[in-house]
Amino acid sequence: MSKRTICLLMAVMLMLVSVFGASAEEVTEDLQLNTEVIATTAAESVTAPTTAQPTTEEIIPADYPALTVNAISNFFPNATAEYCATKRQVEVTYSLRCSKNMMNVQWFLYYDPEILTISKERNTPASICPAIGNQASVSYGDGVVSYCSSSIRLYDFSTTETPFVKILFDVNELDPEEANITKVDLTVDVLCASDLDPQTKRSDPEMEKILVLNTELYQKTMDVLRLSRNTLLTQSNFVQATPDEPETTVEIPQVVTASTDATVPTGATATAAPDAPPSEQDPEKDPALGPVSTGAPWKAWICFGALAIATSALFVMRKKEILFY
Repeated sequence: MSKRTICLLMAVMLMLVSVFGASAEEVTEDLQLNTEVIATTAAESVTAPTTAQPTTEEIIPADYPALTVNAISNFFPNATAEYCATKRQVEVTYSLRCSKNMMNVQWFLYYDPEILTISKERNTPASICPAIGNQASVSYGDGVVSYCSSSIRLYDFSTTETPFVKILFDVNELDPEEANITKVDLTVDVLCASDLDPQTKRSDPEMEKILVLNTELYQKTMDVLRLSRNTLLTQSNFVQATPDEPETTVEIPQVVTASTDATVPTGATATAAPDAPPSEQDPEKDPALGPVSTGAPWKAWICFGALAIATSALFVMRKKEILFY
């Protein structure tokens, strides 16, 4: 490579360095301007916080429940539930499923009429036992409900677990300062199961099985059959009071729209301040946020001087070649 070529390449490189060095300040200014525009746009696009008032439900705890209901039976398991003085209705359900269908059903339901009452309109034969429906005979006495039904075409209790007895009680006016304990006693008097004869579509006498007779359980028969029995009461609503908090308010939180300008709710402790937008941060505390350093003006003059020297040397060398030749 000749000296003239080398000098020409050096001159081109110096010219490029001078040009980029001179325009670096303008690029830095444009970069800072774009940063400010982006920060402003981001700040404007932030959604204003949505303030939602929490839904409150007042609960008045007590030292003891105003009403405790014990559901017992000679055939079904026991269940217990506690209620506050605001409870006005309690539903008791004895459900049954058996590998055989039922042919004869008779039971008595005892309760305390001073605490609970039964409405005939809300306790019809069809609602008491849907599987038997209106085929049953129901008698409402003072503190007792009598039920009886029989059919050789059988009642279906083998498909799913279905209510055998379902009674809706109305709770009488109670003194909230007095604890009341009552029981609902279902006494099954007669219960006979069987299977249908495929030809007659009626009960097959050879398949009849007695489960209960005169309130006495036939445990051997019950062990042979597959039985599923449950007792359910309306869910308890009693809340135990604490010595320091006779009355409490339960707050049900609601969803609040997220925002960068979040307001700390009353009673909460602020843990950390939100980060400032890029346009409000201090470049002196964070060197990475400062402008790009491009050098002082004297560096551009040095480059220009070197370019002038290189150009002069190239001119002198070119002159010598002309003179020698």
